[in-house]
Amino acid sequence: MELDQDMIEKLNLLGLKTSTESESRTVALLRIMLQLQSETERPMEFSEIYDAILREEEELSKTWVHRLLKGLTDVGLVRTEGERTYRKRFIADATTLTRGLEKLKAQRRGEVQEQIQELQDETQRLQEIDCGLLAQQMVATITGREQVPRARFIQGVEELDRVLRYAITDDAGEGDIIRATVMRGRAFLEGGIERTYKFVRAAERGAEIRYMFRPEFFAMGDEVTEKMGQESIAGFIQEMIRMRTEDIPFFIRVSRQPRTYNQVALNADKIALIITEEPMNATLVTKDFNPDLVRSAIENFDSAWNRAFSITDLSTEQLEMVVKKGPSFILDVLSRLDNDRSG
Repeated sequence: MELDQDMIEKLNLLGLKTSTESESRTVALLRIMLQLQSETERPMEFSEIYDAILREEEELSKTWVHRLLKGLTDVGLVRTEGERTYRKRFIADATTLTRGLEKLKAQRRGEVQEQIQELQDETQRLQEIDCGLLAQQMVATITGREQVPRARFIQGVEELDRVLRYAITDDAGEGDIIRATVMRGRAFLEGGIERTYKFVRAAERGAEIRYMFRPEFFAMGDEVTEKMGQESIAGFIQEMIRMRTEDIPFFIRVSRQPRTYNQVALNADKIALIITEEPMNATLVTKDFNPDLVRSAIENFDSAWNRAFSITDLSTEQLEMVVKKGPSFILDVLSRLDNDRSG
């Protein structure tokens, strides 16, 4: 009786392929031995097996059959009795099949896990490729001229982070201004503190960082703490205190002005505009491509910035309270400030 398609697919998955002549003969040999074993109900001699094979495969040599048998015994699908080759006998039944198939399964799982790891590594390497930067490098290498894409579309937080790093923060230094806004920022929470340090490095090189939040960000409270991590937040608060002490130009404010662009800009030269946060879609635009858009975004930012409340100017005790009470403490400070003004 022939194997059905389901059994063939499972054997193929275990590594007993039936797609090539040699592989199909291995499965055919196993089938013949199982049939012969059920008829004789005793260990089989090689001559019996070979004669049974010849009735189906006239062209197979003894050497070839020995090779196929060795493969079956090596994986445990067939068991042998007898120490000497010429007196060796073979057993193939449900017990040997189970043992052999379990061995094949373990081997294949190991192979598949290695393949998965290789694919994951390759996926990571692909993810790390910045196509815009690669394009610039290719043009520079081939033509000897520097060219920067005037506009590009960005998908995903990780790609945005790479573009911001090479196109904005790594380029910034003494005399430059980086303007960044976080309207709500839920998409940026996980790993957000770590990603912010590229702005810190730019500030240490002399670039002025203007980081502006909306109150909605701090209203997320526990979600911010949970996804960013309390230790990471505490570490960054200490970093803010250090930068203030060392006069490093890193400034954070909260704006309650009408919503402006969700953006990161370097001077008035180029700007990354967040189109949607979930899913993350953004575009990098240079002033050469759309000067009006870049100018408008910068003007709106500066207008909101000049009216915004400075978190950087909070006392050390107040900053440390952000760690103890959570980001929503900033809203309490704003509320008290409003009360003081109204009183």
